[in-house]
Amino acid sequence: MKLGRFAASAAAVVTLTSAASAQWSENFDSYAPGVLVPQGGWVGWDNAPAAAQSPVVTTQSLSGPNSVQVSGPDDLVHEYDGYTSGVWAFTVHQFVPTDFAGQSYHLLLNTYAAGGPYNWSLQVIADSTSNTIEDVDSGDSLPLIKGQWCEISSVIDLGQDTCSTYYNGTLLSSKSWTDGASGNGALDIGCVDLFGNGASAVFYDDLSITEVPPIGACCFSSNGSCTENMTIPDCNTAGGLFQGFGTTCAAVTCYVYGSQGWEVTAPISWPGDTCFELSNCVLRPSGDERWKVTIPWEADWTFSICGTATFDSMIFLSTNPCSNNLGTDDDGCGDVTSTLTRHLMPGTYYLILEGFSSTDCGEFVMNMTSGPCAITLPGGATPEGETTGCGTPGGGINSGCNVTPPQFSSISCGETVSGTGWSIPGVARDTDWYQIVLTEDTEVTWGGEAEYESAVYGIVDTGGSGNCADATALNPFALMGNPCIDGVTSFTTVLPPGIYWFFHAPLTGTDVPCDSVYNHYYATLTCKAVALPCPADLDGNGDVGFGDVLMVLNAWGQNGVPEDLDGGGVGFSDVLFILNAWGPCP
Repeated sequence: MKLGRFAASAAAVVTLTSAASAQWSENFDSYAPGVLVPQGGWVGWDNAPAAAQSPVVTTQSLSGPNSVQVSGPDDLVHEYDGYTSGVWAFTVHQFVPTDFAGQSYHLLLNTYAAGGPYNWSLQVIADSTSNTIEDVDSGDSLPLIKGQWCEISSVIDLGQDTCSTYYNGTLLSSKSWTDGASGNGALDIGCVDLFGNGASAVFYDDLSITEVPPIGACCFSSNGSCTENMTIPDCNTAGGLFQGFGTTCAAVTCYVYGSQGWEVTAPISWPGDTCFELSNCVLRPSGDERWKVTIPWEADWTFSICGTATFDSMIFLSTNPCSNNLGTDDDGCGDVTSTLTRHLMPGTYYLILEGFSSTDCGEFVMNMTSGPCAITLPGGATPEGETTGCGTPGGGINSGCNVTPPQFSSISCGETVSGTGWSIPGVARDTDWYQIVLTEDTEVTWGGEAEYESAVYGIVDTGGSGNCADATALNPFALMGNPCIDGVTSFTTVLPPGIYWFFHAPLTGTDVPCDSVYNHYYATLTCKAVALPCPADLDGNGDVGFGDVLMVLNAWGQNGVPEDLDGGGVGFSDVLFILNAWGPCP
């Protein structure tokens, strides 16, 4: 009989069953608008009054009239007691305004007391610079959603010591609860901490702690099917693999275990335990875990259990079952565990993990990952012109507002530029800024392709001044994830006349080595003029009137200006154009 563990989908969506009930909840609707603390168990960090100035407001809310606003030095804490076993979902709803600036924190601690000791399990940061929501401890991030309420839900299994956090239904991170941030923590939910960290206002509403029922999805490896609402004993009796408390079939991926092992498509991370496996192949005298792997693109592929196992192991890779014609590794991680890298074309391959001897076995996570993909730069692209390497960000060419004096490369509508990028997490990254002056309302599309993960394509507006002090990054922005999968990534928006900077950079925290040969990108700017819904409203006040006539008179005789409404030079026909449109704009 085949034994083994499940592998959860990387895009799982957490969904609690109807049997779940909230043991604690907070919607701030029972409080009058004004400073929240001290009410409902909320306090400032270390009971400091200066940290407890978060107001209850009515400007934003989700389920009722109120929410709480956290900004600047606010550091709002609510302690809990008695959550030391079981499975719990801690849920908070967050509203990040479109003009948000800074870093705002949602934190969960397993240990908290005023004055200490403290131990953090989760630190989720909303960051306006990178436009991401990030689990800062794991480094996992997703694009930050602004201007709408978003749910942050952490499923905390105190029995298994795990914490999986979801952002608006998408998995953000999955890690140990006790080792999640500070390390060596307790199996306890100690408090929530909403920390402004000097940032502008972020709003929170509808917090809850909900017990997750002891049922979940059950996968059947014979055909990859799934059944919901099963207990662990029922799932085991039916010959299935239990997927975790509170899981649904929509939230997991079930895999087939065929004659040659688990049938998977890389990249994937697969948890398992060879102590439960039979010796299906005779490459070593031990139980083995086997995979029939589909490789979807050409790249350098690595199969590794480095840092995830402690038993003496060997890895075998082949184009035939139970063989090693593509290679073997023994102790390649620098200890007794193994890793193997090969350049592979798309196709089907067979991977085997075994213990070195008949007594060597244990838990592991097999990480199947690819190296970068090379891109083809479009013909005729304008080279950026900077040197590679990790020196001054931008190489002294187009670092934009990140250097003094600012540096910009020019770009024209319809132009494609190409360049290189690098990033040292926690130190610096290369940002490339391209400037254009738009003289009319324009629909622009900006984006491209890069050889490194998490490449960002964005727009910075200066309000027409061209000064860095007035720079505001616009939403949306384009974030390219895996270059082997995403290909060209772009976004489209409409911009009024003004000075704009189009930028490209690796996402903050991404590791793009300075000497990597896979550090190229290209980006294309396309433009399309947008007809004004009320072209005679020259002063933009929503009404055609005397102010618009004065603008025509002041521009009399000029060509190619907004006041030249008929395209024949500013004159009497433009005055008639305004008179015919007199009154409120439609």
